[in-house]
Amino acid sequence: MRIAKIIKLTASVIFTVEIIAAIICGFFIISKGGPLAYIGVIVLFGGPAVAFVSLLLLAGFGEIIERLCLIERNTRNGEIRSEVKLYSDVKRMGQIESLRRKDLITEEEYRQVLSKKGEPIINYLEYEDDLEYLKGQFVDGLVSENDYKIKRSIIVNKL
Repeated sequence: MRIAKIIKLTASVIFTVEIIAAIICGFFIISKGGPLAYIGVIVLFGGPAVAFVSLLLLAGFGEIIERLCLIERNTRNGEIRSEVKLYSDVKRMGQIESLRRKDLITEEEYRQVLSKKGEPIINYLEYEDDLEYLKGQFVDGLVSENDYKIKRSIIVNKL
């Protein structure tokens, strides 16, 4: 939204400079006299007209940018997401998907963890190792099914 205001302000400044330049140049050319006087009149009256058209175009572009920002904010419930945030969401989803592919979490846990919004899992490798280790102990019969479920749920709730 800030860029839209900058574009509009720049359009106003350019408009003012163009009008001043057209008036000065027009009077200067008219003061030379002769056949150039007609060109001076054209510059004197045509310059501000061209300046006004450029103001409309630049200010219109600024307005378009401002409206697009409002549309984006409304479609995302007031939250403007940056590329960094989108990347972090994709990374988190990839981490969770990896756990599901390795059968370290169930489909239900997968959906539950995905429903939580948040940053990528910082200790992802640690959690993955813990789940693999726990699964190995369960398969080898070193951990009861009840203990396995309890420890698993503790790890999954940290995701």
